[in-house]
Amino acid sequence: ETNGNKSEAARRLGITRKTLQNKLQKYQ
Repeated sequence: ETNGNKSEAARRLGITRKTLQNKLQKYQ
């Protein structure tokens, strides 16, 4: 269960990170 949760959390963080980078690129 812990591994699954970690993988999901990491995946969510990766998605949010990508979206943040895209937003930063748009503003720049």
